[in-house]
Amino acid sequence: MSSNVSLKNTARVDIRYHRPGGVALCGGSSLLKGLDKYLTVALGIPAYVVENPVTCTVEGAAKAFDSLDTILRSQNI
Repeated sequence: MSSNVSLKNTARVDIRYHRPGGVALCGGSSLLKGLDKYLTVALGIPAYVVENPVTCTVEGAAKAFDSLDTILRSQNI
């Protein structure tokens, strides 16, 4: 598989260190058949589709909003 996608080695190391599971794909485009496999090969690091890819971002934002007081206190805002 040929690809014009490139990822510098330093970025690859950062992703592997901070996200040992690889790159999490979310949103409607992540549902394109084979995209995770393509990116795994093209980038040289694992890519996977998250659970509930279409709604996970808004679910996370809702959780953060529910915890806004705690977040603001921790930031001394």
